[in-house]
Amino acid sequence: AHLRLAPIQCVSAGVPMTTGIDTMDYYISSCWFEPQNAQENYSETLVCLNDLMVNMYPPKQNKPLKTRTELGLPEDKNLYIFPHTLIRVDPELDNIFAEILKQDPKAIIYLVQDLKNGLHTHIQERFKQKHPNLVQRIEFLPWMNQADFLNVIACCNVALDSLRLGGGNVTFQSFYVGTPMIQFPTRLLRCRIARGIGTTWHVGH
Repeated sequence: AHLRLAPIQCVSAGVPMTTGIDTMDYYISSCWFEPQNAQENYSETLVCLNDLMVNMYPPKQNKPLKTRTELGLPEDKNLYIFPHTLIRVDPELDNIFAEILKQDPKAIIYLVQDLKNGLHTHIQERFKQKHPNLVQRIEFLPWMNQADFLNVIACCNVALDSLRLGGGNVTFQSFYVGTPMIQFPTRLLRCRIARGIGTTWHVGH
């Protein structure tokens, strides 16, 4: 990206933030994602499309979808899922998760274990130290194939976004299967994807 390979060079939201380098001329984003004065966040010239700047193909799903019972999920609970990789579980999320569990006595929050490490055990222990009376309602699902993963999201009442680096693909997928994602939007694109998708989804319906 530091090389000048073409007269005009553009970047878009693979990683949703400015490059900060002078070889990138334009950043292509969407008016649905950016706040007012968003140009201040970019070293590139910001171009906001009137539609989303990506075209997502429908993901592969189980047909028909498995039920909660078939997936081993409780039928009588309100299910929340944090569908991102566990490196996005900031310590501040512990208290947010705890507040959800306190205000919703029927809530269970699911996270998905990483495929090749034991990070979930550290997160679980951290949460246990802060909120020992709630830790049994934070559950870690095993790593699964994409169809089952999307099926789990479809069976949940709501998905939860991360605080500092919101989801991209998984946010599109959550809305695609009909599960809204809750986000704390900031002024930066990386924490506004779910808000933008949710707004376009609402307008489209």
